[in-house]
Amino acid sequence: WVLERAERAALASLLGRVAAAYDALFDQPMPYMMAVQSAPPRFEAVWHMHVTFQPFLRAAERLKYVAGIEHTTGHFLKDVTARQAVAQLKPFFHPET
Repeated sequence: WVLERAERAALASLLGRVAAAYDALFDQPMPYMMAVQSAPPRFEAVWHMHVTFQPFLRAAERLKYVAGIEHTTGHFLKDVTARQAVAQLKPFFHPET
């Protein structure tokens, strides 16, 4: 599976916007891990890729230390709910709301 030129440009723009939103969240560079997963074999027609950002600041001066269970399982514990995270990041994507 290959992205067309316009799709690559759109994806690069979106990833840049996400990284910039994380930087703006606490008004400083946000350390993060970003993972890109391709579709599992035989599922290429219905799942192309998945991009995950794992930011490592809980607050402006509070670093998130990754626990061993998070590393081994790939499930990262959060201090906020998904709705809280959306509310925090939404202004960086939709400043008019």
